[in-house]
Amino acid sequence: MVARPDLHNWIPHMRPRTAHTGELHELMQKYRVVVLMTSIPSRIDHMEPVVDAMLAQSWPPTEIYMSIPYIYNRTGETYEIPGWLQSKADAKALQLVRCVDLGPGTHLLNGLRLEQDPWTFLVVVDDDHIYGPELIEQLMRAALGNPGSAVAAQGFLSVPGLLQSQELRAFQEQGGERPRYLQDQGFAAGPVLVSYLGVVYQRGFFDDSVFSYSSDCQQCRYQDDMWFSAHLAHKGIRRLVLGAALGVQELTEMHLGPESLTFWKENKPRQISDDCNKGLLRANSHLWAFRRRVVLALGGLPPAAWPFPDQVPDEWRLPLAAISRLPQRPDLTYLCTSWDEAGQSGFMVGQSFLLGGVLVTGSSACAANTDGRISQLMRDALLWEGDPNTVLVMGSTRLLEENPGAFWEVAECAASMFDAASEEAEHEERRIRDLSQKAAREGISQQHGHIFLNQLFRQRGDSPQGLGDVALPRSQQQGEQVWPYCRMGDWVAATVGAFTA
Repeated sequence: MVARPDLHNWIPHMRPRTAHTGELHELMQKYRVVVLMTSIPSRIDHMEPVVDAMLAQSWPPTEIYMSIPYIYNRTGETYEIPGWLQSKADAKALQLVRCVDLGPGTHLLNGLRLEQDPWTFLVVVDDDHIYGPELIEQLMRAALGNPGSAVAAQGFLSVPGLLQSQELRAFQEQGGERPRYLQDQGFAAGPVLVSYLGVVYQRGFFDDSVFSYSSDCQQCRYQDDMWFSAHLAHKGIRRLVLGAALGVQELTEMHLGPESLTFWKENKPRQISDDCNKGLLRANSHLWAFRRRVVLALGGLPPAAWPFPDQVPDEWRLPLAAISRLPQRPDLTYLCTSWDEAGQSGFMVGQSFLLGGVLVTGSSACAANTDGRISQLMRDALLWEGDPNTVLVMGSTRLLEENPGAFWEVAECAASMFDAASEEAEHEERRIRDLSQKAAREGISQQHGHIFLNQLFRQRGDSPQGLGDVALPRSQQQGEQVWPYCRMGDWVAATVGAFTA
């Protein structure tokens, strides 16, 4: 990795590239969407307008899960379920789910336990805003238009000194208004998605490690937005912000006041965020680096059984150890082999879990103990991996033992062959040419301001190429490039977006 990741590199890439324009009724039939909510004892009786707003969406959710703990850990209070909420639950308008208190992130964390299908979309909202009727639809259209990414109405990128940067000053001198998602909170972090205006994830973005706060990250229990975004950043999953309120109405007596989810007398929100970020960076100093997601599709494996036993079988220890010896582990490894599935509930593509400390998912496209053909290795990866900039490396356990150094080199080679960000930059340059005359007469409009700002930051210096803000050991090996693949010996890699370019 580079010594100090430059988070300015994220700025031209924080907004969604496009939105899905399909017919609403067709999208609703194709995609499962659930809403996740929670509250605290002092607020639960006042949030009926929030629930009603989610029941009146143009894209009605399949389920609304209201996760209500038995006891509020912060004060020891028990919850009294208001009559209006119980009536809605009795009428099947929502599911009232009692649970343990998992902190401010109870809505998502308990929702992850309730929903196991990796393809389900999870819309997370708070209890202190009345949301506009198109919130779910707008979030979903952005998510579907930018597959493989989580999307929020709002978020933040915090970079020390950003507000005094030459680019931002020049932008403001031209009449531009700084987007709210660009901040300087005194520490470097982001992009972080925030839930108070609404955020959508896919269930498969999360594995069980999201429930485990290390000793360094205990303060992240109270900074759920940063914790969840860090979980995605660790896997190279993009976080995008719309930068819009989407018709929200704030319940001012509850938001950021004494009755807020994250407020208590001793709490210092900025300090909590800083302490959480410090803990995250102690565990991974390059967590927030601008980079591309890299996944491995691996053949040559022994047969597997689902569910995997708690104790790693002896025949799996060698391949897992070989993955662990790479200079940097892939963001996800597809175990391509034959699977013996017990019962009726087999694994689903996109369902990830930790195996011997390695994040993996299953693929049944290959026979056991065979290297697998390229078409087999890529089959399930191309089903799940949505981000066009994701790099897919294909190989076998034999290659991990014989030529592990070529793994990251072939990934870099494939990344150099296709970059969706370059196409995005060209599109924005054309938009700027079309808008420049109007901007000169009337100033930069808020609607298009981010496009002009993106261009300024793209001109900042040498933007990261290839895999991004990473610096891994290099050799003199040269890859053979035959579109859309790069080959180094028997290693093969390609970028997801190259197959549809």
